[in-house]
Amino acid sequence: MIADVLLNAVQFPTYAAVHGLGWPLLLNGALGAVASTLYWPSYHAYFASIGDAEHRGHQVGIREAVSTVIGIAAPLIGAWLILTAGPIWMFGAVAAVEALSVLPLLAAPNVMPPREAPGA
Repeated sequence: MIADVLLNAVQFPTYAAVHGLGWPLLLNGALGAVASTLYWPSYHAYFASIGDAEHRGHQVGIREAVSTVIGIAAPLIGAWLILTAGPIWMFGAVAAVEALSVLPLLAAPNVMPPREAPGA
């Protein structure tokens, strides 16, 4: 999952090079497709495995509330940054924040998948 997060971070600086159809757009699309394909199943499986079954609704609610606040603030901050510093700095900042998001994962428990799935 850490590698998936870092792959997502690598994608963001390529946005600054996109100026229409061309190799930068193709590279960005390919990185985004691979990163999302690897990240999201891992994320949901990990979140489900470390969560408490009896508190799952509460935990998902907190996660979604935090995501909503970030989803409102990030575009406003990004717009300000792109207008004041330019796209290279803005997308670089996004990549840096994304890369820093691996820090909590370094301390997170390592969850191994079960060897058998009885009843599956």
